[in-house]
Amino acid sequence: MLHRLRVATRLWIPALALVLAMAAVSAISLTTLWHSVYAARVEQVRAVVEGAASTVAHYAAQAEAGELSETEAKARARAFLRGLRFGDGEYLFAYDYAGVSVAHGVRPELEGKDLSGLRDANGKYMIRELIDAAKAGGGAVRYGWKRSETAPVAERVAWAAAIPAWQWTIGAGVEIETIRDDFIVLVETHGAALVLVILLAGLLTVAVVRSVVRPLGVTVAEIGRVAAGDLDTPISGTERGDELGEIARALATFRDTARERAASLAREREAETARLARGERVAALCAGFETAIAGVARSLGDSVARMDAAAHTLARATETTDARVVDAAAAAEQAAANVHSVAAATEELFASVEEINRQAHASGEIAHAARDRAAAAEATMTALGSAAESIGAVLDMITDIASQTNLLALNATIEAARAGEAGKGFAVVAGEVKSLANQTAKATEDIGRQIAAIQAQSGDAARTIAEVATVIGRLDEAATGIGGAVDQQRAATAEIAENIHAAARVTDAMNADVGAVRNQSAEVGAASRAIEDAATQVGGDATALNAVVDRFLADLRSA
Repeated sequence: MLHRLRVATRLWIPALALVLAMAAVSAISLTTLWHSVYAARVEQVRAVVEGAASTVAHYAAQAEAGELSETEAKARARAFLRGLRFGDGEYLFAYDYAGVSVAHGVRPELEGKDLSGLRDANGKYMIRELIDAAKAGGGAVRYGWKRSETAPVAERVAWAAAIPAWQWTIGAGVEIETIRDDFIVLVETHGAALVLVILLAGLLTVAVVRSVVRPLGVTVAEIGRVAAGDLDTPISGTERGDELGEIARALATFRDTARERAASLAREREAETARLARGERVAALCAGFETAIAGVARSLGDSVARMDAAAHTLARATETTDARVVDAAAAAEQAAANVHSVAAATEELFASVEEINRQAHASGEIAHAARDRAAAAEATMTALGSAAESIGAVLDMITDIASQTNLLALNATIEAARAGEAGKGFAVVAGEVKSLANQTAKATEDIGRQIAAIQAQSGDAARTIAEVATVIGRLDEAATGIGGAVDQQRAATAEIAENIHAAARVTDAMNADVGAVRNQSAEVGAASRAIEDAATQVGGDATALNAVVDRFLADLRSA
């Protein structure tokens, strides 16, 4: 039930209980005090009576010893009793055993009267009881008595003592009201002290209650504000050394902990927002990078396809050129053999003009064919140079693509470094992309050097074939001159022989040139095959690049 009461009420309950306990103890103490005061007064009266009885007994002893007559001794005793006062004007009295008044301190008119039949308001024979108490060795008797004829009846307590030698009863009394007055004075004194103690206890209780309730109320209000979310609330009472100080310090610790927790949650929310924003940026970068790399891959694939087609075309052209060079070589060898035959048969020239004419026409046709084939070879070599230039443009594009890929890998590495621990996998993939881009650039440089070599060799071959065409043209002109001057050969056999020897030398040179063209054609074929292999390698690198980019984007999205 106490837990339903407020703290102030519970603090007041012990104070009120203490006051009530003190009141109960005081009530009990009042009864004891009354009996103590009463007994003290009775004891005081007893001491006076016994002292007076001792004096009267002394007078009786003197009378019995003959020092005084009994009459004089009794007279002195009466005078002594009449004149003795104590307390607040209290007096003594004496009666004989028959109840006759012997002496009275305030009412001498009663002396000599028989008062044994006197009763108080309660019907008590007070003189008789006093005489009986004295005969019994002394005792106290309460009764009602008028101090004078006009005074009201007052309750008194008297002590009686016996003088056996004279059969007297000596007594003295005190009014109960006097005892009550003494008791009231003591009660007032003790009551004032009790009230002072209660007041001091009340003030102390009020101070204690206030020292607990007010700070407790402030602490409860502060707890309410902290519970409502006001983490900037100042906490009072932390310097106190009692339990309220411990509560205040615990509340301050809770407030600081809650504030730190709120700040930590705010930082976590900011980090989560930043992470989401970073994820959105990474997703946007991934989308842009995926779009860019897809375009680059498509462009690279198209370039590889065009380069592969150009390589195939170059290979086919090289094969055709090689075949035609073989034909030209065979024709040159045939022409050389014919020229040598003409030189060997110079002596028979006059006899076989017709055969010479036929052979001249045959040589002219062969020369025409060789010139046509040389022209075709020259055109092929020109086409080969154009294809090599196209391949160079493709290589430039591949180089640009590799540079762009390298730049994208560098940007990805920077973003991975910003991402911290979560971007380590992203950095590894970016490094692989950068390494692949560097490999592609190196392969492109190698292909560029090979294409440059092909272009140089194609130029040399074209020039050589042009020279062969020139020689064949001159041979054709010579054959035509031979055909047109068959009749003149007879007169100029020596000149013909010389010309035949010159033709032999030319055909030998043509054979050498055709062999060189054949060698150049073989080199062009090897170069075209190298281009084809490089195109295949670039295609594989492009496929690997797409796979790495896809893996990189997947890792980046899952990071």
